[in-house]
Amino acid sequence: DWVLDLVPVQERNLLAASLSNGSINIFDLKKLAAVHSFQPHSNSISCCKLINDDINFLGSCSANENLKFFDLRSNGIVEELSCSNKNPFISFNSKFNQLAIGSELFNHNAELYIYDLRNLSAPIKTYYDCHNDDITSINFHPTNKNFLLTGSTDGYINLYDLSIQEEEDALYQVANFESIHSCNFLSEKFFYGLSHVEKFSVFEINNFSKGNEDKLVESKPKEFGDLREKLNSEYVVDIYPGFIASGSINDNQNVKIHFFNNFDQINYDNPIIIPNCNNNEVVRSVYIPYDKPDNKMIFTAGENNSIDIWQLQNQDYLHVFKNYSNY
Repeated sequence: DWVLDLVPVQERNLLAASLSNGSINIFDLKKLAAVHSFQPHSNSISCCKLINDDINFLGSCSANENLKFFDLRSNGIVEELSCSNKNPFISFNSKFNQLAIGSELFNHNAELYIYDLRNLSAPIKTYYDCHNDDITSINFHPTNKNFLLTGSTDGYINLYDLSIQEEEDALYQVANFESIHSCNFLSEKFFYGLSHVEKFSVFEINNFSKGNEDKLVESKPKEFGDLREKLNSEYVVDIYPGFIASGSINDNQNVKIHFFNNFDQINYDNPIIIPNCNNNEVVRSVYIPYDKPDNKMIFTAGENNSIDIWQLQNQDYLHVFKNYSNY
């Protein structure tokens, strides 16, 4: 079994790990030991996140199964959501009492569902034509409750204005990129896309704070190209607030941490290098404890079914923030 993702709940000194066998393990960050394990799914977990930034509720979804909410206080499943037309859920995110869920491509459609978390009886919006393939990444804007970002294997990143009812009119901006591994807001004005072939670009939100509503002003993206050569790595784990994690399968499974100088400037010099990570297997997720100026620990998880914990020696402290918008 593989460890697919690490979801920190630092305020409760917990770390959740989702696995390819459909289970979730909960670890105590102080004791560095497992305290609970449960099996919400029978298939590999495609997405696992906190619900609405609430440190008490964790959500997970898996292909051909429901989205399930788990209460970290009672260690029980408290809510399940399924789609009436059986589109498999594979991604979701929630903020501002809103829940957005993305589906796999199913019967020629990949659909996006928007729920009010205070009433989950039915979606308040359904976008049927948003993407032509699996919706792999979903994120809300850090401060604007109406902006929602979605990425898909169809190669597009869509930015929606949820205050507009009609789907066609709600599509605020489209970035034609590559098959999307992840996309998110880097700040109030910029978002990024990372593709499945490790290409990385930063985009500016159209017309944001320009005061020119009648004439669309679209900026060119800042294109970094394929990050593998620049990072001297074979794959990119993901983009995290303040840093990029990458790895090399044929180089003693070294994992490298490159930090951002600014949200759109990568420091290619002096990365942190962790050798022989996770028994030389592919690393799927990296977690650096955030908002801890004296931290020297890094957690890595991957295809060897373990979480490795690294204590840096003779290096500066690793001070990272919880959110991209803090940078």
